[in-house]
Amino acid sequence: MRRPAFYALLLFISGILLGNFFELPVVLLFSIFSLTLLFCVLFLLRRERGSANLFLILSIILAGFFRHELLTREFPSDHVTSFLNLNSKVTIVGKVVEESDIRKNKTFITLDTEKIYVDERKYSTTGQIILKIKEPTFKFDYADNIKFKGYLNEPTSRRNPGAFDYKKYLNRKKIYGIVSYLMRNRLKF
Repeated sequence: MRRPAFYALLLFISGILLGNFFELPVVLLFSIFSLTLLFCVLFLLRRERGSANLFLILSIILAGFFRHELLTREFPSDHVTSFLNLNSKVTIVGKVVEESDIRKNKTFITLDTEKIYVDERKYSTTGQIILKIKEPTFKFDYADNIKFKGYLNEPTSRRNPGAFDYKKYLNRKKIYGIVSYLMRNRLKF
């Protein structure tokens, strides 16, 4: 076969695409991946090339699926996803990591969270969120430190089949939370 790396890449990408449409626990996915790889080796040792190729193809697809799940599902305990949808205001301290997206009636700021205060308890955090300010503003630059209060929520998923999925879009950019904010509350630097 010519260009085996190209075909392996296509299989790997198809596994990543499968991960966009299906969710499986990482442990189960790793177990299935390990079994297909084991069967591939066993069939190679028995010189059954057709069966070995089939399990190799499955292994490469599952490797892409597994990679997708690792990047989008498993987070450390101090990750910002542990503080989503608490139904109470939290105080967030973070650093601006991209240029602000300023629109006609709102501003989007991407922050790398550093600390979150919940009920006066301080937690060191990791992970990125979007601060959505409900008016246009030019007050914030790259690398500014900001402290503010608000409700930290998970981005909304697609509501209709085939519609745009904002949550998946942000997750691919490694952004996992959103805070809506009115400027009259005054952000602190």
